[in-house]
Amino acid sequence: MTWTLNGELAPRDPGNGWLLIDGTQYPPEWPREELEALGLTWVEPEPPVMTADDICRQIDAERVRRTAEDFAYDFGETLALDDTGAEIAAGVRQLQMRPEDQRNWQALQGAALTAVVSGAPEAVLPMRAEDNWNIQTTALQVLQVLSAMTAKGAALLFHGGALKSQQRAAYPVIIDRMEGWPS
Repeated sequence: MTWTLNGELAPRDPGNGWLLIDGTQYPPEWPREELEALGLTWVEPEPPVMTADDICRQIDAERVRRTAEDFAYDFGETLALDDTGAEIAAGVRQLQMRPEDQRNWQALQGAALTAVVSGAPEAVLPMRAEDNWNIQTTALQVLQVLSAMTAKGAALLFHGGALKSQQRAAYPVIIDRMEGWPS
């Protein structure tokens, strides 16, 4: 965003940055139509050219955003309890996937693996859903759910990698970075 005069950058007062036209200073917020009447022309700057690396960083950011979205899982008839003790069939529940939630799922995975290896695959290790229902999952169910989470994360990772490879090969053409992501 800049003003030009006769095809050149409009002169400015070095002290305050105001426009200098025929010895008179005009603040940048002076009404546009009045500045144009003085012979100034408003020129929009060229948008910065994105490099392939810039675009790949955007693809990575989209993958991270999608990885942090809630994960829907159908627990079917598995019992779910709320904080008051009410019971329902869990059905489809959303599991939070923010980075801190992912660390919690890793800890739960360790507990589930320990239970299975110790001969207690039916040990109940509740999973807390986004809506605060506690799904009464067994150690084996926990591993099934976390396996599905891992598969989704891997699909996002591989799709993002493929998009980055396509972008590097197509550059300077910019590919559609929002198409084809796994749900």
